[in-house]
Amino acid sequence: MVDELVWVGGFSTPSDEMEGILKTFGFRFPVGCQTKETGLFITQKENGIMGLGRHRSTVMSYMLNAGRVTQNLFTLCFAGDGGELVFGGVDYSHHTSDVGYTPLLDDKSAYYPVHVKDIRMNGVSLGIDAGTINSGRGVIVDSGTTDTFFDSKGSRAFMKAFQNAAGREYSEKRMDLTADELAALPTISIILSGMKGDGTEDIQLDIPASSYLTPSDKVGSYNGNFHFSERSGGVLGASTMIGFDVIFDTENKRVGFAESDCGVALGVMVWTKWRTRSWSRIPNATETSRAHMETVVDMNDNRSLSPTSPPGSPLSPRSRAARKGQSPKFTIGSPVDEEDADKFREEEEG
Repeated sequence: MVDELVWVGGFSTPSDEMEGILKTFGFRFPVGCQTKETGLFITQKENGIMGLGRHRSTVMSYMLNAGRVTQNLFTLCFAGDGGELVFGGVDYSHHTSDVGYTPLLDDKSAYYPVHVKDIRMNGVSLGIDAGTINSGRGVIVDSGTTDTFFDSKGSRAFMKAFQNAAGREYSEKRMDLTADELAALPTISIILSGMKGDGTEDIQLDIPASSYLTPSDKVGSYNGNFHFSERSGGVLGASTMIGFDVIFDTENKRVGFAESDCGVALGVMVWTKWRTRSWSRIPNATETSRAHMETVVDMNDNRSLSPTSPPGSPLSPRSRAARKGQSPKFTIGSPVDEEDADKFREEEEG
């Protein structure tokens, strides 16, 4: 094991600027050397998994200890054509609904355990008891798991409901579908307990067929990625998280979900520091300006805006936020709100 000086941010930094960025934003992180690969890592494109559990050995913990972020939270958004990972803040610019939060159930767990109240098919409950769904060690939210898993005792109810709703069998092995047939398949809804616990703030995650079915190598062929196969408990994996910005807020003992279009690429996004307070997007940015103004937020500035959710009911529809360009793959901190960005633009135009 060795300690390496690392930083999290964009990938287009000129070499002559790297020294200053590492000095300002870098932090020491232990790195091990891998000498052999086994299993899936032999054939898949990815070279490994970055763990972000609630443990002192993660990148998140080291960034906190080094003072590079001030809040113990990160957000992760998956989309079919991209995504976004933010440390120490929340990027609301790509949200299309308000944030709904569910409490973390176990302070001592290194995972993110939540309570699933119900599973529904086209709005109709499968009738699986919540005690069965959350049996054993319970259900966790885990981006490192590709598929979604539930207790095997719910399998019969799920298969029957899918057959009735879709007029065909659900299969984890192969389903041949046209585009219209895929669009006509039922929506699976996962109901999570809200923060109050009285049902008034429960969260409904609607999972379309395009998320719970994975395309195979053959065009028009899919494999189901929702499995009722566990001896107990379950995992809300990446297939559940697609289309949502998921907020892993350890500091406030909660996990948040907001509908999101983070994968949409509409051009270039560049952030610049506005006075000494925070950061704002530059309208009509170009690749040239991106090279000189890297996507990094100064977390040493205590006056930066805190990552609190805009008002609104959990997962209620919102008008789409204006998006001037592509969300960066990695960012640090929380960008300014739209009001501050408007002020910045007015001053620039004036």
